[in-house]
Amino acid sequence: MAPRAAAPKSRRKAAEHAAERAIGNAMSVVLIVTVVVQLVRGESASPYAELLLLAGAVWAVTLVVAWRRACR
Repeated sequence: MAPRAAAPKSRRKAAEHAAERAIGNAMSVVLIVTVVVQLVRGESASPYAELLLLAGAVWAVTLVVAWRRACR
């Protein structure tokens, strides 16, 4: 019975990861489009560019942590 219980949990986890990736992708696209629109208008894109910088930093840190955990 244990393997049967593990399968739905792994599927749920996979679905949660897919949803998290979709949210991240959507937010990144929105921020990139907003920065481009602000720059085309000749306005400051600073707040949106800073959010993109933060997103990139979080991505890099998460990637390093995941690599380190995978190498253990």
